This record gives sequence, C-alpha cells and structure tokens, in this order.
Amino acid sequence: MEDRFRFRCWSKSSEFYLTDEESMCLWSYGELWRQDACKDESDKFIIEQCTGLKDSNGKLIFDGDTFKKGGSTFNIEWYDGGFIISGKDYFEVLNESNVGYYDIAITGNIHGVDNAKEN
Repeated sequence: MEDRFRFRCWSKSSEFYLTDEESMCLWSYGELWRQDACKDESDKFIIEQCTGLKDSNGKLIFDGDTFKKGGSTFNIEWYDGGFIISGKDYFEVLNESNVGYYDIAITGNIHGVDNAKEN
C-alpha cells in the first residue's frame, strides 16, 4: 500500500495524462498548480488517486480505471470515503480480496484511453 498516495492528472483540454510529475503541485486544500504557470489549474485537470492495489498484471489501480468481466465493464471510483467497483446497477467496496476474486486486469479508464502502457 506504499503507492496509496500516488496521483495522476488527466488534462481535460489535451486529453492525455501528464507524465511530468515535477510540473504539478497538489495543495492540501485541493488546488492543483502548474509550476510554470504559477496559478490554480484545478478546472483544467482531473486528479485521480491510486488505490494502493495492483491488478492481476501487477499494474497499479487508479480511480477512473476500468476492467471487463463476463461481458460487462466495471469502473473503479472514489465514493463516500473509499474506492468501489461499480457497474450497471451494481457496486461493491474495492479491497485486496475482490481484486483477486474478480481477477481484475485494468483495460482502460473513464476517458476511453487504453491503460496497457501505463504504470
């Protein structure tokens, strides 16, 4: 769980994940600042937190990731103080046990990007 407090940032305008962690600063009160712009950029990005868990391929699982099981697509989401697995008319708390039970292999994310090359 040492990766629990890792984050990634999705650029709404450019539609890609930032890869340069040094260029962004997340303040404790929730503002996201780009160091070269010296201003709050929170409205331009979506911050996604790591769950601290890994999928069946050893990749870190983040808020916003998706996986498929039995022909259905499921999302990983932050909800009411914890991470959940959600699908059509379904949700369950995400934990180490159900990552193994569902044999979760992240296939993408809510932005429609293939996560095969990430982490």
